[in-house]
Amino acid sequence: MTSQLLDLPGAETRDQVAAFRARFQRAIDAGQPAPAARAWRCGRFERGLKIADELELRLGSLMGKRILDVGAAHGGDVVALCARGATCVGADKFDYGYDRLKSTIAAGKRLNFRLYDCTAAWPFADKSFDIVLCLAVIEHVDDLAHFFAELLRVVKPDGLVLLETATALRNARRDNLYHLPLISLLPTPLRRFIGETVFLRHYPFHVSRHTFYGAGKFKRLAARHGFVTVPCKCADSRLAARVARWPMARLWRSLLCHFAFDFILIQRKRADAAGPARDCRAGRRPPFANAPW
Repeated sequence: MTSQLLDLPGAETRDQVAAFRARFQRAIDAGQPAPAARAWRCGRFERGLKIADELELRLGSLMGKRILDVGAAHGGDVVALCARGATCVGADKFDYGYDRLKSTIAAGKRLNFRLYDCTAAWPFADKSFDIVLCLAVIEHVDDLAHFFAELLRVVKPDGLVLLETATALRNARRDNLYHLPLISLLPTPLRRFIGETVFLRHYPFHVSRHTFYGAGKFKRLAARHGFVTVPCKCADSRLAARVARWPMARLWRSLLCHFAFDFILIQRKRADAAGPARDCRAGRRPPFANAPW
C-alpha cells in the first residue's frame, strides 16, 4: 500500500520522502542521541508515513492539506507528513531542537513549529486546519473537556482529527509508561502508585488521572461539540484480519476496535447524518454518513 501511495502524484514523491528521511536522520544525529533513543526517534518518521497511508486511504492525496501535530516531540511524524505534500505545523510544550530540524529539512513555509502548552489556550484561529493529529498526548491531559474544546475548535468544518492513545487492554502485556505487566488494567491513580512508589519506576512527564478502557470517553467528549467518532484498526492489522474470519465477525471487530483501537477518527456530525457509525473495518473507509471521502 505504501509504495502505491508514494507513487501519487508521481515518482518524485518517493524521492522526496527519501530525501526528507535522510535529512531528518541527519538532524537527529546532530543531537548525538544514544543508539536506542536514535532508533526510537527515527521510527517516528516511519510511523508518520503509516499515518499518511491511513489518511490518504480516506482523504486522497495530502498535497496542500494543512496539518497540526499536537505533541510533535522530535518531529518525525510531522516531517513525514510534510514529505507527503502537506503543509504542517508541529506543536509542543518543549523545544526539541526545532530550529535545527526546520533548517535541516529545508521545507520552507511547508514546515513550522510552535511552542505552547496544549492544556491552555491554543494560539491558532478557529477552523485553521484540515487535519489535527493527537498522538500519545491525551494520557497526559487532566482537563479533557478543555482539551477537546480547543482540539475541535481549530478543525475546519470538513476537517478530521486523528487521535491515538494506548488503551488499558492494549497495554496489558507491558505498560507503556512503567513497563510492567497488567497494571494498565487498574485505575490510573493505582497504576501510578504501583509503578512509581512500589517499583520505583520514573516517567518523565505528567500522567493524568484518566483511565482509557475503550473509546466511549472520547465519543462522549466529541459529541458535546457536535462531532462523531469512529475507532479504527490500521489497514495492515493482522489481528483485525484474523478476527474478520471468526464467526460473528462484525461483533468481534466492533469489540476489538472499541477496546483496542489503533486510532480514533473524529469528524463534525452532518445535519443529515443518521448518527455515528459502529463499523470499524480495518483498511476500509470509515463509514461516516455523507463524509467527504
